[in-house]
Amino acid sequence: MQAEATRAASERAEIPARLNLALLMLASLASAALLYGASHAGSAWMLLACAAAFSFTANTLFSLLHEAVHGLFAGQKALNEWAGRWAAAWFPTAFAMQRAFHLTHHRNNRSAAEQFDVLHAGDLKWLKRAQWYAILTGLYWLVAVAGVLTHLAVPRALRKRLLRLAGSQASEQTSAQHYLDALDGLDPIASRLEVLASIGFQVLLFWALDLSLVGWAACYAAFAFSWSSLQYTDHAFSPLDARAGAWNLHVGPVTRAFFLNYHFHLAHHRRPWLPWIHLPRDAEPGPRFMEVWREAWRGPRPADRFPRFTLHEIAPRPAWAIPTGIDAAAALVFSLGFTAVFVVLFGGTSVLAGFVPWHVEVALPFELGIPFRPAWSVVYLSMIPLLLLLPLARPRWQALFPVLATLVAETLVASLFFIALPVRSSFPVRDASGTWDAPFQLADLLNMDGNLFPSLHVAFAFTAALALSSRVGLADRLLFFAWAAAIAASTLLIHEHHVVDVVAGVLLALLAWHHVPRWACHDDVLAAVDIELLCLRNEWLFARRHRRYGFIALLLLVDRLPRWRQRRVLSTGFCFLQAVDDLMDGDRPSDRDPLLIVDELMQAIREDRYGDDELMRLGQALVADLRSIGRPSAVDDLLAVMAVMRSDRCRVVEQSIWELEALRQHHRNTFTLSLNLLLAARGSDLRAADAPELIEAFGWCSVVRDLREDLQAGLVNVPAEVLRAAQIANHPPIELGALLQSAAMQTWMKAEHDRALTLLGAMPPRLEALATQPGVEVLRIFTRSIRGFAGRPFARLYPQLAQPADPQGVKACH
Repeated sequence: MQAEATRAASERAEIPARLNLALLMLASLASAALLYGASHAGSAWMLLACAAAFSFTANTLFSLLHEAVHGLFAGQKALNEWAGRWAAAWFPTAFAMQRAFHLTHHRNNRSAAEQFDVLHAGDLKWLKRAQWYAILTGLYWLVAVAGVLTHLAVPRALRKRLLRLAGSQASEQTSAQHYLDALDGLDPIASRLEVLASIGFQVLLFWALDLSLVGWAACYAAFAFSWSSLQYTDHAFSPLDARAGAWNLHVGPVTRAFFLNYHFHLAHHRRPWLPWIHLPRDAEPGPRFMEVWREAWRGPRPADRFPRFTLHEIAPRPAWAIPTGIDAAAALVFSLGFTAVFVVLFGGTSVLAGFVPWHVEVALPFELGIPFRPAWSVVYLSMIPLLLLLPLARPRWQALFPVLATLVAETLVASLFFIALPVRSSFPVRDASGTWDAPFQLADLLNMDGNLFPSLHVAFAFTAALALSSRVGLADRLLFFAWAAAIAASTLLIHEHHVVDVVAGVLLALLAWHHVPRWACHDDVLAAVDIELLCLRNEWLFARRHRRYGFIALLLLVDRLPRWRQRRVLSTGFCFLQAVDDLMDGDRPSDRDPLLIVDELMQAIREDRYGDDELMRLGQALVADLRSIGRPSAVDDLLAVMAVMRSDRCRVVEQSIWELEALRQHHRNTFTLSLNLLLAARGSDLRAADAPELIEAFGWCSVVRDLREDLQAGLVNVPAEVLRAAQIANHPPIELGALLQSAAMQTWMKAEHDRALTLLGAMPPRLEALATQPGVEVLRIFTRSIRGFAGRPFARLYPQLAQPADPQGVKACH
């Protein structure tokens, strides 16, 4: 028992509170939108569609209510309680009542008080069957809501009297006595206030959303049916045991996602402290939901006549999941990239098509008879959430990339048609004033003008359906294609596209899905994308530490645009060497000795045998890039640069302090090798020896720019002569503030600054002499950058140097 309690406490700490809160907000917004849509639907089909969708989003809210009942919505009690009250208001019920009822269910599960599927001798058969089919049809939800209202309006004494009138047999057979006893344990005032608040919430929904009774009733009827039928399907004909009396039901990943693993009910009853997100981990095999549900319609029966179900293995990891780590970052990068391509091409072609002197009409004779239904603009806009499901269905970036690549390819192909074959709409002017004006105007805005053939909206919808259906069963596959078909129909019903546009959109999706993923899934392509993602991740980390690294990454990005693959070496070189430098400086956390890591990297490069960690993969990519551009000798420069970086780490470990000339030579070597490597990567025959003044200026800039951070890390780039003259301890740590107050330090800093300005002053004629050489622009950029730092940034960094220095100790600095 103690071990189980410890495990429960440990797993309870894994509550996904932020995710639960986000889901609560999203499900609430979606449910409100669907109630509004059902109440203002222009057709019976729209009403039914909104009601069906509401049955899913409302069950998400109930599942979150269920988490709150067990204290698993959030670790903070107050947040858990208020989230439970909010979710309960949608049911509608009181959170305190739901908790009392549900915990009573856990105590009585499959006991004589809760064997609604078992037909015992002496049972009132008509009552047993009435209760059973009320559960299966959704009438049970009405009974639950009636019970809430009864608690609000009927005093306790009157409830007990009514129960006595019903008889002890009825109260025991329906478990009514146990649930009324649970009510008696509640604070009568607080629980009634929660009921009133839930009723007030429903009234507020009617007023704020202008709901109709028909729309509201349709939505809650659909919810009642799906919710109520599940409430005992997950127990029906299971073992008569309190903890084992439930099923882990097999359902499609879409249903499983909306219900937050609620179907893993056996796992929940055995470990009720486990948050929903972790239930699949130890879920035992179970039957399919539809098998148990169909059998349940045959009614209650004696326990010896219970059906036997085929049990199916439960996947330990759900088919659908929220991307995490590099997968989440990749999903964001892919989405932003696709959005940028779409906005530029779709928006640009819409403008350019206006200048094309010819336009084509493709309307078929019958199309002008298609009614205009602005309510279908909601379905049209539902393509956005359909696309947002893609990262959940394909949480690994390797699976998501082919889908986004397909969408980009479709955009490129469609853009050519938008310009070469601009189509003119034949539909009359549309008027959507009233309820559906806002969604229609948004749909019309997204569609723009002229971008009709082929319909990208339809192409995207069917591409998403194809991508999603490869990860689900038959039922969910039909659901996704029905969704895509509804989106295609919506383009006709809101008069955004013609039939030819729609057909072309479907064909574009089928052709693109047949060809693009084959290319995108190729090992070479995925390996190239992996390196790009690694570079982006490291550039992001560098930029977070200092914005200058973001500026460098942006410059490299622009420089790569004309020849993206050939110049990838610029990005891999920058990211690899900066990452190694950060590792040596302590700016990149590691649980291993940095010297050991860099030794392993150097050995891997020499032997051309690499590991799987991030630095190894970057190093391997850099070496491959250097060889691919015909610069294999640059690998020796790479190893030399790494050796110099390694010596900096040794200086920190050994607390070394060097003389002035030794420091200058060290920095000279560092930037000579680095610049040579960069020029080689740029494809230039120039070398650092062609601009010796720039190398010296580099050494100065690097020292003074990072002086404070280096001293804090134990790397001393101040000459020993200056420290002796300033009478500062000749071993780290050294405090820069105290050092800068000394005349020796100020004099040295000013002298080095003047020297740097002199060196930079010699660069213009040298750059002019090299003007015709490829790669000279690299030297110009660095010269401008260092000259810019030597001005105001240097003055802001070291305001002490604006004050006159004490002449004492000046001679020791020269």
